[in-house]
Amino acid sequence: DKKKQLLNSVSPNRRPRSSRSKRRHKEKQMLREYIQELEKEKESLINQWKEEYKEEFSEKDLQEQREKHCLNGRQEFHTKYVKPCWSTVLTWLSYLEIYISNMPLTIGAVGLSWVTMGVVWFKFMEEMT
Repeated sequence: DKKKQLLNSVSPNRRPRSSRSKRRHKEKQMLREYIQELEKEKESLINQWKEEYKEEFSEKDLQEQREKHCLNGRQEFHTKYVKPCWSTVLTWLSYLEIYISNMPLTIGAVGLSWVTMGVVWFKFMEEMT
């Protein structure tokens, strides 16, 4: 944005009025030329980097890297089928462990609540008679 404002602020149709304004006009013109040169250099560097990237990472090279790092059949089967299945089994085993671990507390809580209810009922019936 600043570059565009700077370039727009310097118009080639303006005529300087005094030596000071001539100098300022010349400085602005030199600045505009410098900015244009930097833009050209930037574009050339970007194009150069794109070409280097294409040369470095051509499709053949990528295919060769994939083949080098390709897993053998047994490892591939393990990573595709066994590992996801085993992780699901481990998840269900952990859920089962949590359920079983909480059973004694649940049974104790239910037993305690029934005993409490029985005692309250017994006292209530004792007062009724």
